[in-house]
Amino acid sequence: MPEHRPARARVLALAWTAVLVMLFSTIAPSPAQASSDGTKITLTGTIRTIVADPIALVEGTGQPLAHSEEYQKVLLVGERAYELDGDIAVNNLVARVVGRLVGNRIAALSVTPLSSPDSARATGSLGALPASGTTRVLTMLAYWTAPDSVTPAQAAAQMYDDSSSWFRDASYSALGQTGDVTPWMKIAGPTGGCYAGGYSILAQAKEAAVAAGFDLASYDNYVVYFPRCYGDASDKAGWATVGAPNTWLNGYMDRRVTVHEQGHNYGLWHSHSNLCSGGGLLGDCTMSDYGDPYDAMGSSTNVGHFNASQKTLLGWLDGRTADLTAGGTATLVPMADDSTATHAAVVRREDGTSYWLEYRQPFDFDSWLPWHGTEGVLVHASGAASGSLDSGASLIDVRPEDGISTFGASLLPGQSWTSSDGLIVSVGQITSAGATVTVGNATTVSGPIPTISGEGSVGQTLTAAPGTWVPAPVDLSYQWRRNGVVIGGATASTYQVIAADAGTALSVSVTGTKTGLLPSTMTSSSTTIKQALQTLMPTPTISGSTTVGSTLTANPGTWDSGVTLSYQWKKNNGVYISGATAKTYVLKASDAGATLTVSVTGTKTGYSPATKTSATTAAVTNGAVITGATPTITGTATVGQKLTAVPGTWTPSPVTLAYQWQRNGTAISGATATTYTLVAADAGAAITVAVTGTKSGYTAVTKTSAAVTAKAALQTLMPTPTITGTTKVGSTLTANPGTWDAGTTLSYQWKKNGGTYISGATAKTYVLKASDAGATITVSVTSTKTGYSPATKTSATTAVVTGGVLTGATPTITGTAKVGQTLTAVPGTWSPAPVTLSYQWKRGGTAISGATSATYKTVSADAGKAITVTVTGTKAGYTTLSKTSAAKTVVK
Repeated sequence: MPEHRPARARVLALAWTAVLVMLFSTIAPSPAQASSDGTKITLTGTIRTIVADPIALVEGTGQPLAHSEEYQKVLLVGERAYELDGDIAVNNLVARVVGRLVGNRIAALSVTPLSSPDSARATGSLGALPASGTTRVLTMLAYWTAPDSVTPAQAAAQMYDDSSSWFRDASYSALGQTGDVTPWMKIAGPTGGCYAGGYSILAQAKEAAVAAGFDLASYDNYVVYFPRCYGDASDKAGWATVGAPNTWLNGYMDRRVTVHEQGHNYGLWHSHSNLCSGGGLLGDCTMSDYGDPYDAMGSSTNVGHFNASQKTLLGWLDGRTADLTAGGTATLVPMADDSTATHAAVVRREDGTSYWLEYRQPFDFDSWLPWHGTEGVLVHASGAASGSLDSGASLIDVRPEDGISTFGASLLPGQSWTSSDGLIVSVGQITSAGATVTVGNATTVSGPIPTISGEGSVGQTLTAAPGTWVPAPVDLSYQWRRNGVVIGGATASTYQVIAADAGTALSVSVTGTKTGLLPSTMTSSSTTIKQALQTLMPTPTISGSTTVGSTLTANPGTWDSGVTLSYQWKKNNGVYISGATAKTYVLKASDAGATLTVSVTGTKTGYSPATKTSATTAAVTNGAVITGATPTITGTATVGQKLTAVPGTWTPSPVTLAYQWQRNGTAISGATATTYTLVAADAGAAITVAVTGTKSGYTAVTKTSAAVTAKAALQTLMPTPTITGTTKVGSTLTANPGTWDAGTTLSYQWKKNGGTYISGATAKTYVLKASDAGATITVSVTSTKTGYSPATKTSATTAVVTGGVLTGATPTITGTAKVGQTLTAVPGTWSPAPVTLSYQWKRGGTAISGATSATYKTVSADAGKAITVTVTGTKAGYTTLSKTSAAKTVVK
């Protein structure tokens, strides 16, 4: 089962350890017919390539490496195998070899081909395996110590059921395998290592098979399986010849090994990866021989299908490949789909490089691929620029933006990739049924975002790194910018930073142009420029006596021309002295026992500020102490009046005196003279004055006076208010405050019966209420003004408040004045509203008992009588009023 990793996994977990191109010596069954002491010999035979595949790659515990050397070539002469040393590029053909023989190794001096691989294959002289039809495979189980647990039935199931099913699925039924498995056969075994004696093992197994009744001529391929052999084969799962029969299985009888080794027999080299720093085939590249994690000829422990290039070499994609060399669009079905639809697309470039596009989905023998390989379109390269040393194609990463790896190398829907020569591959819609790809050529040059290297400070040189632009070659031009604005004349790939750049953000724009294509411009991220360092930055010194009251002077030394210097005095290892920022500093009593330093900071436009700090002084000592009297304050402590500080006598004369007036112990800003005029904010506060005496070489002394309390000033105009208006319930009274000082604020309070506050009555006017009847009324006016004492004046009392008078209309009677009919009283309008009304009906002037509502139903007693109604109005604080209607005579 595959190990599914997070998206964009950057570890080739399924990778193979290395390309192991192994050398081995064959111990032949018959002695060499020539001397083996370095004598020059000439032999004619068949040249084969042996590829060994390590156990670590089979088990998915190794990492792929690039080719370390050529694969091992061997010369087969009859039953004898000789190792060939030297640069020998040919394979699978009959050749004449001239070289020097040492043991079983020939140091080749010349190799003359006597047939081509195609002609040799056509005549059958090489026994090469066809990649279609049914291959008959003889599987020989051989041992020389003891058999292992693999049975002939298990071997047959693997070789002719499982492996054959894989080849039929991968070849779209073009190729299958059948054959026989021998019983376990005991052989003598190799006299040396199993790998070095591989041909000896094969020859002995074939001899034993013949003895067991098997006709070798009935088979196309020969597989010898033997129990796990260690020594020189301890790290090998198996090995095989490329493009010809013969496979050795070292204790591994499973699909991973049988399919891979027989893939070599059918003529395939490994499926590689070539990962380049710029994506595709751009930049620094690392070629890994087994690097394709999705291919059985690569590092696919899941034994996925061969890639499109490999299948094309075998003829399996004939009629299933779209040639998009001239551009166009194709829809690719998954590689494991067994239909005759388009499975791959190829683009062949002028330099001999071919790009193969394929789409994988997890079903059939691709079921357990790492999911990274099934999310998009994979691209392989073969030929000139692919990095491959053989016909095997290389998987390339065409999606480098999230890191370079075979995992996450596929193009996703909506993504595109541009090759170094301007090929553009775009992926459209992807479904489980197929992926749409479009191929074209670039119409616009493209390149990455440039970067800037170098120290970003004034006077230094910055260099633009443009990256790789495509399609190559591309002409590049440069433009440097300051805070996004073009810098005139700065059009080289390098730029020397000047003072005007200090503190700004520099960037560079790179424009790529190419004849026939549209230009494009890419701009780097910004580099913030630091200021240059100053040259002359001396350490300051301090002169002066370190006694309280003495003056210390900072000597800054000589700085660069145009530098502005500032100072900061500190004590006790760097504690800032507040306000001590002049070139000189007068030592205070609080400095006694401390050591002092001064820091000098030099600033200059276009340069970084520089600060230098002096050495520490000796500890500050107390000088002679000034004596002084406690000051006193004279003057009237009322707002608006002037106070004067009397310092008394200070010695030894002369002593410089400084004054600071204080309000409740806090210094009053600007109040540093001998006199101080009290302001409104001082009202009610305790005012003091502190006098400080200083004298060079003496400890300064501060004396503070006793406090005086500042009173608010009295207002000048404070008239007695008067009241106007009628003292009758419902009437409005008005307070007349008179004329007060300018700037005063007046407030009012109405009272009754000699001073009882009337709740809420704080306006200039007051409407008399029923509850005021019988009372007398006054009003108090209070004046406030900042810095002055509040003043209140109260009016004389009014006359006693009398009740109000109601007014009301004479009521009328409506209705028919007939016995049994209802009469209604209409009261008219009464004021001031609301007025409570009551009713009394009368017969002949006499009240009718119980007839007190607004209506009255006449009775027989009323016949011939005069009926009236009296309406009475009442209201608290008002005199009751009654009104009687005109009479109505009732008839029967």
